[in-house]
Amino acid sequence: MHINPLFICSLVAESCYVRFDEHGMLVNVPLYLATGSLLPISDVAAQVFAGGTWWDLGVADTKVLDSFATARSRGAQAVVVSPATYTKIVALEPQARINLEVIVVPDTQQALYAVAAAWRSQCIVPIIAVTGSIGKTTTIDMLAAIFNVDRLPVLIVTAQADSILGLALHLLHITDKHVAAVFEVGVMYTGAMRLCADLLRPTIAIITAICPAHLDATGTLQLVAQEKQEIFSFFSPSQVGVVCGDYPTLISHFYEHPIVRFGLKNKNTITARKVTLFKDEHGAIKTRLGLRVYDYEREVVLPGHHKALVYGALAAAALAHFLYIPFEVVVKGLSSYMPLAGGFYHRSLRDGRGMLMQDMHSISPDSVKASLHAMHAVGNPQSRKIAVLGNIPDLGDRTTFWHRHVGRELIKTRSISDIVLVGDATRPIRAVAPATMNVWLAPEWSDAQKQLQELLAPVNNVVLISGAVPYSINALVSQLT
Repeated sequence: MHINPLFICSLVAESCYVRFDEHGMLVNVPLYLATGSLLPISDVAAQVFAGGTWWDLGVADTKVLDSFATARSRGAQAVVVSPATYTKIVALEPQARINLEVIVVPDTQQALYAVAAAWRSQCIVPIIAVTGSIGKTTTIDMLAAIFNVDRLPVLIVTAQADSILGLALHLLHITDKHVAAVFEVGVMYTGAMRLCADLLRPTIAIITAICPAHLDATGTLQLVAQEKQEIFSFFSPSQVGVVCGDYPTLISHFYEHPIVRFGLKNKNTITARKVTLFKDEHGAIKTRLGLRVYDYEREVVLPGHHKALVYGALAAAALAHFLYIPFEVVVKGLSSYMPLAGGFYHRSLRDGRGMLMQDMHSISPDSVKASLHAMHAVGNPQSRKIAVLGNIPDLGDRTTFWHRHVGRELIKTRSISDIVLVGDATRPIRAVAPATMNVWLAPEWSDAQKQLQELLAPVNNVVLISGAVPYSINALVSQLT
């Protein structure tokens, strides 16, 4: 089962299928023979794979031919375009159309949504939706590690939060070879989650956390929770939803279907006991915990010591349980998990000057606080700990409040000696930071780089860089490592 031109044209009214031969000339091919796979499909011409399909989601204009040329240069075998774009393609020289398949639809965006919804309706594999303010990617990566124990073919889709069309495009990549599909679902505006839920119709869904993130779009934590809970909109009474039971806004809500809770509090069904940090034989800090899923309990060791790892493991274990994955496989998968670069990870500072801890997911005060605690747990009494904190974005009219919230947490991380605050929004942190900490202000990340170079000791440094500006942060990291 692969998406093909026959499926699209049979579904979308006023669409047609056109094929060109090895000379770029139009040939007559009956639609019922157009059953070849269109995969992989991309809406970005520069990301098209050889033999795949470019689905044009833009407005037909003069630049569309540039995108078409890029897609063809990368080996696009087929394109899905509007009638206006098809007219422009026909006007090109024949060599631009050699062995090209074209699906012409009245509206490329509406066609994609309709085709994806129809494709989803015939899929029989479990569809897992993972949403929440933070922790989505970690949960999915850990679930992937569990699937990988038995090398199960699973479609994993992450970072599609900015577009429902992105979800639709990836739904088309589900084939009969997959045993499950996992989708990260984030939303940037109120009402989007219900649209995503309607399209995905997940068989199981999880809310990892409710934190102050993207408040510009939602306003309050209660509204954030309500928006995330829309992922369960189309659940039947027999479907099970999973939520983090450590958030009152999630457990106080009335659900019309069964809910299972995970978290660190004892009242949760899926929880962790005796969470401790230790150093392995190579000196790396790891986390040991007793994973409890209903009546099953086993020790699991996770690589690292960030709080997000523990919650991610619990969330992944909860999903795996309701996917009927044996508990022993869950334990083995979590024990083999290795964090990917791009989240929270460690690197060595240049010239043996110590350790760099980088947090690229600082979109919430909770993320920043967890990273500060992770920093507090490493090093020794002689270590010089320097935290570089950037603005936490999208906090709406409570930006000052939530930055002060981070500052108050510093009382619990007193081993940090210096704080470098980058950007105007971070200034409230200085007002509530402990007097024992040196606080430095840096208007831009380039200023933070200069300040950091002055603060670094010859050896034994521990540096945390936390922010949501990847380009600026990567430039700083490259100077330090």
